[in-house]
Amino acid sequence: MPQTKPIVSLENVVASASVDQKMDLNEIVRNLLIWQHKETVYGFGDTQYFHYLKKLEKYYTIKEGKYYLNEKGYSKINL
Repeated sequence: MPQTKPIVSLENVVASASVDQKMDLNEIVRNLLIWQHKETVYGFGDTQYFHYLKKLEKYYTIKEGKYYLNEKGYSKINL
């Protein structure tokens, strides 16, 4: 049986990636695809990430096309 890494909370990955960097939606999805290739055996496509990020909108605000964590986003990653 192949070894697998544990499933990581996608919310935490998105929030952690957004802490120090202000990224647009395409940059976030690009970083998620790179992360998934390195860290997991599971795979989403970019369309799935776009859809999933829409579901996380309570954790961020968008200003001038860049995504910023809001208070709920920071609390999700315990900052």
